Amino acid sequence: MRSTALKIALIGHSTADLPPLAGSISEHTLRSLGFELEVSIFESSAPIPTELNLANFDLAFFAMSAHEGLDQEILKWWELASELSLPRALLITKIEDEQADFDEAILIARRVLDNFTTPYLVLHDDGGAPCALINLKDLTIHDYSTADFKIYPCDEDHKVVIQEFREEYLSSLEEFPEDTFVFGLYIPAIPLSVPSDIGFNEVVELIRLVNDQQSL
Repeated sequence: MRSTALKIALIGHSTADLPPLAGSISEHTLRSLGFELEVSIFESSAPIPTELNLANFDLAFFAMSAHEGLDQEILKWWELASELSLPRALLITKIEDEQADFDEAILIARRVLDNFTTPYLVLHDDGGAPCALINLKDLTIHDYSTADFKIYPCDEDHKVVIQEFREEYLSSLEEFPEDTFVFGLYIPAIPLSVPSDIGFNEVVELIRLVNDQQSL
């Protein structure tokens, strides 16, 4: 159990539904890791508070809606976190929205932000709703379709479809391996759905890495 709460800066536009996102991150962390977080929300469209020092935070999550997209103002926050080598991730929210497109959201984000990578792709059920993530590194499916979260190998059809994406991801790991996340070098983009609880196991894993590093 930590003696002090891990401090997280959650930065994004209001369309990313920041308050419920913050609540879900805190809830899943407490349930999985057994400690509480101190999550501070910052609207990226607002001026950076003069009294704010991101160096006082342990981790920064940047949130964008897969439907509404990304605001240009978030870049100034991103660059500030980069200058501090702050561990950070891009959270792509509202992937359950009928008009959301995770792949398109990534393309939009790349026009504004840099140096992030995409370790997961979204899988959908027969009705078109997101139900799972596929891990491009180890070719496993993270199945959120039932109350019992499961991880199992993907099938051959999936391997063929994602081959190009996987090659790109593995190439990015040659420069910044996953264990450099705690040093602010490896920056993953994680697909998330608050209503469907999708993606939070992956987010909690990032929080665990930062917590473990600080416990050394």
